[in-house]
Amino acid sequence: MSDVRDEISTIEKQLVKLLGLAYKFRYPEVADLSELQALNGNLDFTSAGICIDKGLRFVRAVGRVFEYDGYSLEIDDGLNVIKPFDIPDTQRGRWIRQDTSVTKGPNFRKPLHIVQTGYAKAVEIYEGQLDLDEALIRIMSVVPAFLVQWTGDEYETKSITQGALYLVKHKFSILCISSCLRPDASALLGSPFPSEYAFDPGLNRMMGDVRYLLAGSKLGLPTIDYTVLGNASIVHEDWDSRLFMGSVELIIRDTVNIADEDLIEFKEIAVFPHLTESKGPVFDLGSYIASGLRVPTYTGLSIAPDAGSVYINGNLINVTPTVNLFTANSDTYRDLDLLGNFIYTAVPIASPEPEQPSGTFRVGFSRSDSTNIVFDAYLADSNVPFGSQYVISET
Repeated sequence: MSDVRDEISTIEKQLVKLLGLAYKFRYPEVADLSELQALNGNLDFTSAGICIDKGLRFVRAVGRVFEYDGYSLEIDDGLNVIKPFDIPDTQRGRWIRQDTSVTKGPNFRKPLHIVQTGYAKAVEIYEGQLDLDEALIRIMSVVPAFLVQWTGDEYETKSITQGALYLVKHKFSILCISSCLRPDASALLGSPFPSEYAFDPGLNRMMGDVRYLLAGSKLGLPTIDYTVLGNASIVHEDWDSRLFMGSVELIIRDTVNIADEDLIEFKEIAVFPHLTESKGPVFDLGSYIASGLRVPTYTGLSIAPDAGSVYINGNLINVTPTVNLFTANSDTYRDLDLLGNFIYTAVPIASPEPEQPSGTFRVGFSRSDSTNIVFDAYLADSNVPFGSQYVISET
């Protein structure tokens, strides 16, 4: 089941990834991971070995495509993540090994991560209007290109409880942009010269490549049911520049479950222990100490209670106490007003509790000898953190 909150983004990014692995231009391949690591990651364009964000290279020794992620800070593990030598550990930029279960169309012996060549100069998410000029600006006029555009969805409820289970039809347009300055129908059919055709096979072939790759595909995502091919058409023409943009429509069937999270079985749960104490027969859920506010013992008489918080009549009050000079050989009661200020009242040791000031919350009392606070206790209900967090796992 998909998470309804990010299903569109997940599918968009996966379409970009799959189209890129299938058809995106590869920079010159390298022999092994050591040669990949030696490439210049700091974009010194005087060097033949440069790393471009989202650039792909095939590594012969491992038979895999690696993608350069210019934002990655992952740790170099010598196999799946490779950091160029010239990039410090704290600087972004890593080669990431690509792996996918998706194959190049119905050729099930050719997973996309072993494809060694491609022609598309750009494969990106497109958020603009269906306009050739705007699309060219988005890709900085680099062609041929594939652009992934989400165009809407349809939800159909499939559960007795409304809002729980849906079948979804996601609608996407894969925009294909191709150019050929040769005459006749070369922009559609591709150049008659094989060397030029390899760099741009023409609009018709690009739209066919999209269909070949994605017909019936589950996209390598566990939540996708299948992909249905829709109509294709030429949506823009620029005869002066011999530029054409076509659109291939896709419908991606997805299942979305918006689960009642209170009923979901957990794999592990983090436990935050609390020590709870009630001074009366029933814990007062509206007024209690939530954290801190104790007075440290054996640290002298001039001291501030710990910072903390209380609920008073349902209102949370955060408190950062100031230093107080406690009276020696006394019991000192501390009461909190609604502004978060302590009021201290000292009485002889073992005397009855003094009267509580009006409009205050009695937090606790401290007993002192001649030089230190020797005892401290809460006088209100309390539910305070106790000990360290720990995790309970399913196993």
